[in-house]
Amino acid sequence: MPIKLTNIRFNVQARPYDQKITGGATCSIPAGSTTCTVSLPQDIINGTTGYLHSGYEVRSTTEATFFAPIWENIAWHTLGPSVTGFDCNETTNILQVYVNQPGDGSYFDHVYVNRVWLSDKNRNNAEISVTGKQTGRNMASGNYTYEFNMKEVPEGSYNVVINAQDTFNNTGNLPYQTVVVDNTAPSVSISYEGKPISKNVTVYGLENVRIQLTDALTKPSLSRMTLRGGPVSDAVELSWVNLGNNLYAPNYPKIFPSLNEGETYTLTVQAKDEMNNVKESSVEFNYLPNNLVRLENLKTLAVNASLKTSDNTALAVLYASQLRKKDGSIATGLQDAVLTVRKDAAFGVTVNGVSAMPGESKELQLDLGLGDSRSFPIFPAVSGLTGRSEFMINIEELK
Repeated sequence: MPIKLTNIRFNVQARPYDQKITGGATCSIPAGSTTCTVSLPQDIINGTTGYLHSGYEVRSTTEATFFAPIWENIAWHTLGPSVTGFDCNETTNILQVYVNQPGDGSYFDHVYVNRVWLSDKNRNNAEISVTGKQTGRNMASGNYTYEFNMKEVPEGSYNVVINAQDTFNNTGNLPYQTVVVDNTAPSVSISYEGKPISKNVTVYGLENVRIQLTDALTKPSLSRMTLRGGPVSDAVELSWVNLGNNLYAPNYPKIFPSLNEGETYTLTVQAKDEMNNVKESSVEFNYLPNNLVRLENLKTLAVNASLKTSDNTALAVLYASQLRKKDGSIATGLQDAVLTVRKDAAFGVTVNGVSAMPGESKELQLDLGLGDSRSFPIFPAVSGLTGRSEFMINIEELK
């Protein structure tokens, strides 16, 4: 555009007599010829629409009854469609698109919207593989409604543009928004000291376990962590520490070590991404605390008191020799600790004046003095009960 029409040409079959064109323009076609041309200027410019539909007749110059009607049939339309708006139902993921077509239905319904599609601006407006369905058309107003099921869009991140085209190849568009389609759950990798965990691996200290999440399109996050199994079939909900870059570590639980065959633990991690795709991953392993000191079996009477020998020595004690901190220096003074008694224990245990019943964990303090060897009395928490009780004392960080 613009286009200037200058002439109109009539094409007919050759006859042994002269033929004449009559109507809005006239011309003669000699016998044996097939065409004649008439000057008929017409300007077609942008922003206009029109339809040339004049009627003509081809007549014999010798016989009045020999004639045939013909029609000029030229239409142009430069008033393209416009995308006027959209609505997206977040529940159904149905995107409704509204388009207006000027002159809709004109020229015997030659003017109409024949295509609406989505494209990705980030990929040079490449078409997105999802088909729009026309759900409404009002020829009086020129308004159309199309629907796109965004669940059908392939996975990826798109800077979506809504496009419309009419039957005269006029187009219009409207930016929509960035759309991320993520139907794949994040991947979960659980490792110990940088290596995968298997049933034959012994984990020394859960603080050395790492959970790495990855997702190609949206940000993943940890939603749940559980630890099950062990010598007393524990079932523990774990909290965790976010180490950054989608890397996590479990907080230290109060669980008993795997000292015998078959006492493995199963760590189960649940992760999700921003599209609520969920992935669950589990690993099985043996567990021992990082700095485990195992006592020999202690035998004492079923009395909730610290029994002593004739030389005033406690009958059952916990001995603590020099304990060293991470930097190698000797731990001194009061140390915060936790006493935990196994839930299948026959009776509660008292250590250094603090009692914990079966299945309980109690905070206590142990005074290491100046770093010299110390002993702390151990005895049943309740008199008269016999059997076996296993317990542990956990000092998370020496001071």
